[in-house]
Amino acid sequence: MKSHILSGDFQPLIDFKSQGKAFDLAIPTPEHYLPLLYTLALKEENEKIT
Repeated sequence: MKSHILSGDFQPLIDFKSQGKAFDLAIPTPEHYLPLLYTLALKEENEKIT
């Protein structure tokens, strides 16, 4: 997840249900995960993630 966030490659994070066992274990239910996607959607094009 961290590498996808830092690289700006958010599509695998959006398709989290198809990412395999590690994602399934980390995200047993989406209600605590989905706010991350909302936050990433607010990122400006040239804004750096720290």
